[in-house]
Amino acid sequence: MVTYTDFDRPDPKLDAKTMVKAVADSVAKTCKEKERKEITQNGLPGIELVGEIEQKGPKIAMTYRVFYVNDRLYQLMVVNAMNTKEKPLVKKFLDSFKLLKKKDAKEPKKDKE
Repeated sequence: MVTYTDFDRPDPKLDAKTMVKAVADSVAKTCKEKERKEITQNGLPGIELVGEIEQKGPKIAMTYRVFYVNDRLYQLMVVNAMNTKEKPLVKKFLDSFKLLKKKDAKEPKKDKE
């Protein structure tokens, strides 16, 4: 899953590291956190969180990444069965997401209303 949220009136005192930490902390409350690390992509800070979603039945692994760039919050998540050999595929999927710095970015096309 890949999502983004635009913030119309961001707090000018809010920096990217503070924002991604707050969001990662919130996501961590929904799972059993196994690992957390600061990451960067194209020089932009983010956090990767690996955890286990607690439920009845099969155990579910979750890998989550969050970035905050130019007032836009990007969230990526992969959910899969625990103890599978999908870890390289999860990393490949997450690594396929690329952030561009503002001068390189192009605004996505808007649907006609």
